[in-house]
Amino acid sequence: MGRLNGREIKYIREELEKKYPEYCVNCGKTPKQLGVTKLELHEIKYDRPLNSENFILLCKKCNHPKPQNVNLIVGTSSITAEHRKNLEKEPFFRRLLHGEIMKPENNFHLPYYETLAWAAYEVGVSIDTISRRYIPVLTDHPTSPYVTKANNFGQMEIWVRGYEPVDEVLF
Repeated sequence: MGRLNGREIKYIREELEKKYPEYCVNCGKTPKQLGVTKLELHEIKYDRPLNSENFILLCKKCNHPKPQNVNLIVGTSSITAEHRKNLEKEPFFRRLLHGEIMKPENNFHLPYYETLAWAAYEVGVSIDTISRRYIPVLTDHPTSPYVTKANNFGQMEIWVRGYEPVDEVLF
């Protein structure tokens, strides 16, 4: 991103902040959760004229990751080819989910079962892998970026944490 001047950076940041709330596309954390004032711009594709679609917002940890080698993560123990594939595909799933859920027409949520189906197809893993491995990591902890919740009709949905509907308490 070193090829942009301050005015261009300001323009792109303003465009992205109009479209999306400020969340790291990779881990889903807000600047407040990270203890910073702004997320970093990451250039996906260098193209002129400038287009905000070619940029994403990332936290410092996700924008400057330590190099990871799948072999180092799993050590020398024997792992299955499926497990190795899952380790490699999970970051792709996180970016895909975040990009889809943050689209204005989706209003910060997606239907759970439809998401399982299209994400499994797009990522190239099974629906079972998405539902048992990827989704729980992103929804089960109080600081996770997403929550799963049933709507008024009992259908499960994935919501961006903080945008989910509040349960009504009847007295």
